[in-house]
Amino acid sequence: MNRVAEQFPGMDEKNQEIYLLLSLLPPPISLDVLCAITDLAPVRVLQLVEALVKAGYLHRYLEKGAGYYYLSDPKAAGDFISRVPAKALHNAARRAIAGVCDHLPDDTKRWLSLAYVYQVSGLPVRHFKELVQAGHYCLGLNLPIDAAAYYRMVLDAMETETLDPVAQETFIDATVGLCTCRDTALSKDIQRKFLGRSLEFCATVGDPVRKVRLMVLIAKTYIKTARADEANEYLEQAWQMLADHDFPADVRVQVALANSEVLFWQGYITKAIERYESAIGNHGGIGDVRRISGLQF
Repeated sequence: MNRVAEQFPGMDEKNQEIYLLLSLLPPPISLDVLCAITDLAPVRVLQLVEALVKAGYLHRYLEKGAGYYYLSDPKAAGDFISRVPAKALHNAARRAIAGVCDHLPDDTKRWLSLAYVYQVSGLPVRHFKELVQAGHYCLGLNLPIDAAAYYRMVLDAMETETLDPVAQETFIDATVGLCTCRDTALSKDIQRKFLGRSLEFCATVGDPVRKVRLMVLIAKTYIKTARADEANEYLEQAWQMLADHDFPADVRVQVALANSEVLFWQGYITKAIERYESAIGNHGGIGDVRRISGLQF
């Protein structure tokens, strides 16, 4: 960490350790979390943090009261992280992750904190389910870029893993999330790679809702292309599944609307209208279909 000290005067080794941990956590950062991560006495942690405030590296986050802080210059913190040797950075990230898991309950704050640590540190992802939950949360807030980043981190980390059925479900959920929020921005080949592997997992997972969602999404990668017949094959299978399972309303409408779209582009106008009207008939009118079709799939 010597070259770090050269660029950030006024930081001794302990200050650097605390500042690195602060740089790996989403703001505002509480003293409680820092104590859980460092195993230092609260008084000692407070002394170190206040020294960083005095040196101008941190600010107190007064909106939440005493004991919360944020970085005064996130760009400088990024520069700090870039100068930390990889081994030291990853060790700090593991400590941050352990502290987050020990201190925070299994809810949104934990999921987002873990996602942040992994994203900033570059540490290979191990908390797959939590990052998928973070992606779902961001997608629900209409933050598709953040959601996609978390889903993709999970998929890239899991791709080389041997996955048990529970992990396969997580892989499928990450795939559905990624292809939903980045359907026009992500390469069709990349989408098909993840969707194809997810469909293979469906034989083990045995969840028809996940399977039908995957079939609709992979079909969408072929609509309006020279391979539209492949879209039709997937959607015909999805359509037949509607008769065999009691799917949620939004899933049924999405299947019907996707079927209508591919049939329309293939020139089967009458059949497309029939399926479109079947969706309207089941859900009360055009306004309801528009509302449901606008939901994240």
